[in-house]
Amino acid sequence: MTASRVRHSACALSSLAPFLVVLALIGACVQTKRSLGEDCLKNEDCLSGICSQLQCAAEPPLLDAEIDADGPFEGYPDASVDSPVDAPADSLAEGSPGG
Repeated sequence: MTASRVRHSACALSSLAPFLVVLALIGACVQTKRSLGEDCLKNEDCLSGICSQLQCAAEPPLLDAEIDADGPFEGYPDASVDSPVDAPADSLAEGSPGG
C-alpha cells in the first residue's frame, strides 16, 4: 500500500468517526420498553406499565363492580327474607329492646 492510500483511508475514517460516535450516543439514549418477566426498576420501564417486584408484570384483570340496585344482594343468605334495612320501621320499633 502506498502512503497516499494510507492517508486517504485514515482521512476517511477520521471524518466518519464523529458520525459513528453521534449515532452510538443517540442509540444509547433511546429508551426501550421491556416485555413481561424482564427486569425493571419503575413502571415506565415496562410495556404493560406495571413493574412489580423488579419484574414487568401483566395488568390485573378489570373487575365489573357494578351492582344491580333493584335486584337482591347475592351475598345475603336468603334473598326472600327482608333484611333489617328493608324491614318496615314499625316492626323494628316493636321488637327493639330500648323502645
